[in-house]
Amino acid sequence: SCPTFDTQEVERLNARQHAGHAGQAEVDAELEDLRRQYPDQDEIIANFDFRPRPRWEVARDARPNLTRERQDGDKKCPGCHQWNPQNGTTNLTKCRVCSQRFCFECGVLL
Repeated sequence: SCPTFDTQEVERLNARQHAGHAGQAEVDAELEDLRRQYPDQDEIIANFDFRPRPRWEVARDARPNLTRERQDGDKKCPGCHQWNPQNGTTNLTKCRVCSQRFCFECGVLL
């Protein structure tokens, strides 16, 4: 848990971030329909990875190397362990490399 951001604030931030992932229900419904149409294909369906790669992974592969040497006042991202500066006086920091959000004060992923 993070002493800076309470649970409700973290849930609000996560809900806002994941609002674009609302199509998962349609994908699950289509997969279930395929299971009904082709019952003897369970092994093939189980091994088929229909999920898209996480956005941070796609972005990481597409962008130039943003790693940097440690400078005074930097904190390591708890997700990818790259050094990040604090943006102004806010404790909510978005990693320059993997785009994960974390508390700059305590280092907890949000």
